[in-house]
Amino acid sequence: MPKLNMAEEYHFTNLLAPIDIVATATVTQYVKTTAIGAGQLEFEVQFGVITSTDSTGEVVVTFVGNDVNDTTTSDNNEVAVAGYYRMSGAVATDTMGALASFAAAGVTVANTDDGKTLLAYVDPAVLQQKYVRAVVTPTAETTVCIVGVNARYVPRKAQASQASSS
Repeated sequence: MPKLNMAEEYHFTNLLAPIDIVATATVTQYVKTTAIGAGQLEFEVQFGVITSTDSTGEVVVTFVGNDVNDTTTSDNNEVAVAGYYRMSGAVATDTMGALASFAAAGVTVANTDDGKTLLAYVDPAVLQQKYVRAVVTPTAETTVCIVGVNARYVPRKAQASQASSS
């Protein structure tokens, strides 16, 4: 049998099982950024049906870092982070949107983006916090928002010329 990946070269974490969050801001579990060393952290935000009462309904996905893996402590200093993202095409279209950057304000997903997947990339080398998580916030006009969130740690591949650590 040829050598296949079989998820052996990355670490997969389920952060939010698919659920209808309606118009309620929902946070995922934290992911420890130091668990991957010099690798990449990829969030996969899968959308099912997104329905709203009018055309202004949308969902904003942000990513926040924190030095404490707990939101109940007094030193909880969540900081919104920036990164890059791609949006898949609709189901059965086999397309992928262009790579784009997102600011700390996050990525806006339209109510017409049913069945699409947002792939967001956060660079732990740039992130100053030990933990990061996704925050999915539908607007008040949203009546259905089925969403699930996963994270993957993708290790940096070995290479002849190593990046500087300083």
